[in-house]
Amino acid sequence: MNHLTFAGLHFLKQEKFLKALAEGIPDVKPIGPTRILYIVAGYFQVDPSDLLGKGRKKEIREPRHWAIYLMYHHCYIGGYKNIAKFMGMNHASVFSAEKKIGNHIRNYDNYKKDYLQLIKRIQDD
Repeated sequence: MNHLTFAGLHFLKQEKFLKALAEGIPDVKPIGPTRILYIVAGYFQVDPSDLLGKGRKKEIREPRHWAIYLMYHHCYIGGYKNIAKFMGMNHASVFSAEKKIGNHIRNYDNYKKDYLQLIKRIQDD
C-alpha cells in the first residue's frame, strides 16, 4: 500500500500526483518549495534567504539552480512561471537554471552524487 505524506504540500498538481499513484510509486511525498529551499540551503551551507532573488555569486547561484531544478521535478509548485514568482526571478532564468542542472546531472558524476544526496534528504524529511 502506498504511504502518502502531505506535509508541506503547496500548489498540488493533481494530475502529476495521480499519475505517480497509478504507477504504483511506493512513497509519493509531495513537498513544497519552501521545504526544498531549506533542504538545498542546508546541503550547500548557505542561508535560505540568499537563494531568493538574482544575486550572482557562485556560492549562491549554484545552490539556487539546484533549488529550481528540484522544485521543477520534485515539487508540485507547477512550472517555470510559478517557480520564478516564488524565487523572485524571471521565468527565462528559471528555465535556463533547470536545464543546466539537468544536463550536469547527466554528464558529471559530482552532480549525480549531489542529486542523490538531495533526493535522500527530501525523502528523509
